[in-house]
Amino acid sequence: MRFPVSLAKTASRINSWKRWKNAGYPSIGMQGIETLLANGKRNPASGIMLALLAEMARSEVELLRERINSGLDEARRKGVKLGRPEGTTLDREVFLQKHKEIVRLLKAGQSVRNAAKIASKGISTVQRVKRVLCS
Repeated sequence: MRFPVSLAKTASRINSWKRWKNAGYPSIGMQGIETLLANGKRNPASGIMLALLAEMARSEVELLRERINSGLDEARRKGVKLGRPEGTTLDREVFLQKHKEIVRLLKAGQSVRNAAKIASKGISTVQRVKRVLCS
């Protein structure tokens, strides 16, 4: 059985239920436990139940976090490379040949933004080409 992930989400749902009751809708039942009493006040028993569910959800998130961190630690121990893959592995000449239009525009004095727009490439790509050109 899965529970709400965050306490804020649970509180938001309770407030929604209160708005429903105030708008004239009947109280919402949950596993046979009414969230609101007949007089419109909060049912203490349902409050305890929701607090318990919220605590279980928090505990589940904490357990999940521990398991994820444990797996990451194990991967690091085994020498697995984590994170985003490194950028291009092309050598300088092949990289510049691949982006020869950008090279031409930059050598002609175009700004990075203009070169990106003219070549229909991303600004980051043009910046990488410029960095390779300057090195």
